[in-house]
Formats: sequence, C-alpha cells, structure tokens
Amino acid sequence: SLVVASPTSTQVYTIIGTAGTCTVSTTATVTVNNPPTLSTTSSTICLGQQTGSVGVSGASSYVWQGGGINGSISTNPTDNPTSTTVYSVTGTDVNTCTATATATITVNTLPNVTATSTSVCPGSAGTITAGGASTYTWNAGPTTGANLTQTPVTTTDFTVTGMDLNTCTNTAVGTIVVYNNFSISVNSAAICAAGQQTATLTANGASSYVWSPATGISSSTGSVVTTTPAATSQVYTVTGASAVGSCTAIATSTLTVYQLPIISVTTASICIGQQTATLTASGANTYTWTPSTTLSGNTGSTVTGTHTVTTGYTITGTDANNCVSASTSTIT
Repeated sequence: SLVVASPTSTQVYTIIGTAGTCTVSTTATVTVNNPPTLSTTSSTICLGQQTGSVGVSGASSYVWQGGGINGSISTNPTDNPTSTTVYSVTGTDVNTCTATATATITVNTLPNVTATSTSVCPGSAGTITAGGASTYTWNAGPTTGANLTQTPVTTTDFTVTGMDLNTCTNTAVGTIVVYNNFSISVNSAAICAAGQQTATLTANGASSYVWSPATGISSSTGSVVTTTPAATSQVYTVTGASAVGSCTAIATSTLTVYQLPIISVTTASICIGQQTATLTASGANTYTWTPSTTLSGNTGSTVTGTHTVTTGYTITGTDANNCVSASTSTIT
C-alpha cells in the first residue's frame, strides 16, 4: 500500500484497488518542482584598499560559506580578503528547493612603486624618476609622468602615487638632496709695475680652484698663486669646487698695478771753489742720492754740493705706493 516514486518530472499515477472480485481505482500526482536558478555577481578589489562584495539572486533565502562572510544570509555581503577568494552560496526557493552557486572576490596586488633620489648643488634642478606602475602623480604640482624635475632650496622629499592597469595604487618617496651652500673668498693685491714686486693671491673656502685668465700667474690651479703682471691692472676670476658634490662658487680678485714715479732732477754748473750747487728732485715722496760723500746729505728732495770736478749722481725716488724709480743729475 506504500510505494516510493522518484520521478524527474511531475507524474500522475493510477492506483487500482481489489477486494475479492471487486476493483476500484484512483490517481495520485507527484509534482516535481525545479530547483531555483541562482545568479551571482563577483567583484575585483585592490589589496587593502577596497571592500569587495558578492551578490546572489534567484531564490528566496540564502546562506553563504567562505572567507569572512561564512553564514551570512545577505543577498549582497561584503568582505576584505587578502587574496582571491571563492564563496559558495546555497539558495532556497518557496518550494524549499535548493541550489548552490559560487561567486569570487578577486584581489589584485598593489604595484611595487619605486622612486629614485638625486643630489644637486644649490640653485640647480634635480630629476627623480618613478617606476613600477603605469601612470604616476607627484605631490609637487601636482605633476604627472614618471619624471619629476624640481629646484628645491633645501633637501626635499617628493611622494609619487603610481597606478597600475588594475587601477591599484601605491606610493614611493624620492628625495632631492641639496648640498650645503658654500662660498669662496680671495684677496686682492697691489704691486708696482715693471716687475718690481710679486703679488700673492690666496683663495679660501673650497676644495679645488681654477684661476682665469691663466696668463701671468704661477699656476691656473691651486689655492695660492703668484703673479707679476706687466703694466696694467688685472682682474682674476677664481672658481672653487666643493669637496662634496663638486658644487662651484666664484670670486674675483683685483691686482692693482701702480705705475712707477717719474723722477725729475735739476743739474747745476759752478766755478771751482767759488760757488755751491743746489740739486732738487721731484716726482716722488722720498729720495736717496748716491754718491753722497760730496753732498750735504744723502736723502731729501734738495741737496747742495761744492765740487772741484764734474760729478754725476743717481737719485732714487720712492712714491706713496712704495714704487721706486731713478734718475741722474750732474754738477759741472
């Protein structure tokens, strides 16, 4: 009187009952309901930057399994997996029929964004370069592109945000190091013309030096040079390079060349034993007379003498710049 039927579609069965020679019949229907058809949605996220979601429809109630949504009954639960995760959902319709489907949250890793650093001298531009992504945006500007060129006053960090083809982003820091400001100094000098003196010029503040023009000086390099120019003043330019970074600074030195004094001296003629000769020099500040044995003195602008023979004298004059020149005179 009890049978079990498992049709694959709705089926009507006829039941015939017999009692003695009598029979009776009836029908029974086994209705087969189709399971629900579930439709799911998946999502793609960047690691640690977004929340992923999965969705389902097609049934009346749902139960999820997997990841951080295990046991959820939501139609659109969210999760933050650290790697790509497949979720299973079981849906039950109004007929208590069930179906199972899957949905996936795909987790894309972040790009490995890099940024170079560089060092520059004060006032110079530095370029740093980003890599590891498809597009880049710098916090300076903002400026886009892999390369960033800036002229910072002091050492400065620049942050670049790189985005890959999956629209995932990451950051890196590049630094433009600005070497310390430095300056150089150099003395000036003054000398007399015609090679009477040698000037020493000394530069300070750098590691190495180059002098220009190189003519007329003892060396075109080095912190100390000597020079004996001809007849005119000269301006020298010295370029100093720092020990770190080879940054340069410039200073100038003026070598003043004083012209020699022009000494003028009178001459005199006297009668033997009857007169005294007076000689007067001009054109300088101080004078020295040689020979001085027959003169009233060996210094001063004016001397006198009484001679018995014609005598010649050399007068050496020194001016306010200590430049020296000479002339001659005769007492006849």
